[in-house]
Amino acid sequence: MEKIYPKNEKVSDDTQLTNSLSLNAPKISVIIPVYNQEIYIKDCLSSLQVQTLTDWEAVCIDDGSTDSSLSILHQYAASDERVRVIHQENHGVGYSRNKAIDLACGEFLFFLDPDDWVTDKDVFQDLYTAAVKNHVSVCGGSMQLCDIYGVPIKSDYVSPLNIEPFTEDRLMTFREYQFHFGWTRFLYDRKFIVENGLKLPAYSCYEDPVFFVRVMDKAETFFALKRDVYSYRKNPDHYERNYRQYLDMMKGMTDIFSIARDKEYRKLTELILLDLTENGDRIVRYLEQDHAGELREQFRKMNDILYPGKDMHLVYRLYNQLLEAKDNLLKETLNSETWKIGNFIVQPLFKGKTMIDKLLNQ
Repeated sequence: MEKIYPKNEKVSDDTQLTNSLSLNAPKISVIIPVYNQEIYIKDCLSSLQVQTLTDWEAVCIDDGSTDSSLSILHQYAASDERVRVIHQENHGVGYSRNKAIDLACGEFLFFLDPDDWVTDKDVFQDLYTAAVKNHVSVCGGSMQLCDIYGVPIKSDYVSPLNIEPFTEDRLMTFREYQFHFGWTRFLYDRKFIVENGLKLPAYSCYEDPVFFVRVMDKAETFFALKRDVYSYRKNPDHYERNYRQYLDMMKGMTDIFSIARDKEYRKLTELILLDLTENGDRIVRYLEQDHAGELREQFRKMNDILYPGKDMHLVYRLYNQLLEAKDNLLKETLNSETWKIGNFIVQPLFKGKTMIDKLLNQ
């Protein structure tokens, strides 16, 4: 049963809520899907309340939380009329974000995860000013990666999938950028999103890269700020994706491959292939099971987009890349100092055990 709480009052009709908010449409609608985030949600909302651009609303969708998240949201809504609370039964993060898009009334949309935060007090002002001044539908900045405690992470590890910071303030094209991660560090023109029917697909996984690529492909150009605007809390993965989630991931990748083929986004194609490879060992585990017919069919659709006329070439490529990766890992392990030291210690023990076995069997 869905319940909506604008200004701390129950309203059962979505149209009534939307009309009441549109009377004083804010510059930015912040969309926050919440599910069991009692530990972090205060930091998230507090980062909004210090913004120098004060004309914003937070559309908070509580997606059936079982902890105190909903209670915390009500506390903020009671003291700050810009915080709107919508409670619903659990439907998933994509559904929640789409719901918030329908209810939002701001000039621009900003998507914020409940365990993350806006980096500093001038973020909204800087993003909004740049978007309006440069007449763009999308405007974004760099992302700050933090550990679970909120401390910025400085890592020497470099991967093509890493979200690199923008190096200067300027207009960019998506053909130049061609990326699919880091979508929450952007401000989106709400009218542009709504008029083009841009929604997150009904996937349990990988729905946000699809949305982001569709938006950026449609917008074609955006304005980039080199400054950090979004602080992303890197939480350790405590769960393994299930069959349905990997299937939806494959569907999302297929959607992006289709766009990349039609627009000849070669860099984007290679990035999604790399992402597929990084998840390949887990996907292959399901692919080989008897009940995975739908997953195998998705591979065929993906293969037809990427390698028309080459039946199941993608599967062969994936297997080969996995074998190469495991072979390289084995070589690195055998050549590492840790392996050499361990082998030096263990080998005499094996030799001793062999000698004892021979003596006992004489």
